[in-house]
Amino acid sequence: MRFSFWKFMPVYWTLNSAPEIFDCPKIARAYRDIVPYIEQFLTSKHPHRDGDVCPFIRNAISDDVLLFSSFNIGAKRNEVVADIKRTIGHFVDWKSSNRTLGACVIFFAETKREAWIKSIHNELIGYAVDRNLILGNCHPNSPSHSFHSRDWFPLRTPHPLFIVRDMVANDREHLREIKERKWFWFLR
Repeated sequence: MRFSFWKFMPVYWTLNSAPEIFDCPKIARAYRDIVPYIEQFLTSKHPHRDGDVCPFIRNAISDDVLLFSSFNIGAKRNEVVADIKRTIGHFVDWKSSNRTLGACVIFFAETKREAWIKSIHNELIGYAVDRNLILGNCHPNSPSHSFHSRDWFPLRTPHPLFIVRDMVANDREHLREIKERKWFWFLR
């Protein structure tokens, strides 16, 4: 299977339906770099509590409900925002046919545009929350530490990426706390 990332954006796939050939070498390299983070790191034992680093990812992988997409950050910002909104909409439609929790990994091949990607995340987090979703922002220099240890940074990934998934009870509590402390403008 061959996907063109320049003509047909956005493109979606799962681990079991990943393209054999990517038209863009940077996207191919980024995908190869992030798959071990997903398959090995997120399913490894959490060092500060019982269970996996991400308690949902092992089942999402085995049930093949982990959706991937990538974007050309050379495109105009408003085009990338619109494409990510379309991806979130596609994810919402796609997950409605699945009976298990899934997630969508939206990754970027470039690592040098973290501030630009973070600004897109800041713009879209409210959009995701309004749809009862979390939009996680992961990147190589993520300052976000674990809830269980200020010295462990599980959101540091080889390439910038967003993870879209359904909210769970802990997320709602965390968002409520953020709202009460007025840390972020986007939560109403």
